[in-house]
Amino acid sequence: MDNYYLVIILAVLAVIVVLGFVLARRARALPPTEADTAAPLPQEPDVPVLAAEGLIDPVLSVPPEVVGTIRTPPMDVTAEAEPTPAAEPHSSDAGVAGPPDPLTTLKGLGPKAAARLGALGITRYEQLAALSGDRLKAIDEQMGTFRGRIVRDRWVEQAGHLAAGDIAGFEAKFGKLGG
Repeated sequence: MDNYYLVIILAVLAVIVVLGFVLARRARALPPTEADTAAPLPQEPDVPVLAAEGLIDPVLSVPPEVVGTIRTPPMDVTAEAEPTPAAEPHSSDAGVAGPPDPLTTLKGLGPKAAARLGALGITRYEQLAALSGDRLKAIDEQMGTFRGRIVRDRWVEQAGHLAAGDIAGFEAKFGKLGG
């Protein structure tokens, strides 16, 4: 009788494993939702940052035969144009002067996330602390695999403490700095 129950238990476990594999494959094969197919936010490449990180070579990114032929179209100065969001100064651009801060000091922000923020132009605590509203949402949407971490890990709040030099306040809320 004991072998009978063992066979039943093993059969049930086998069915559960097979069902798990089938459901996992089916979940991967589902068509993308509307949120998945939404157009990504326009993103201007930041050549100096990407070049500094060794991701591109700005000298070789344009073929030599094309260099002399690149022309910018003349601007119509008589037409009034609406300012684009990219042309408006962002609050995260404040405090850009000076060397970059070690963003990896923030809890939950590792080297890859710091590099992604750097590629998006966020290199200092002041810039990260100043993110809010649409600008925060736009940066978060461009964080790739780190999407949602800015809010979940409270990077803006942490950066606010460090930008103000409030080490005690940081450590009271987030634990020992650097540990």
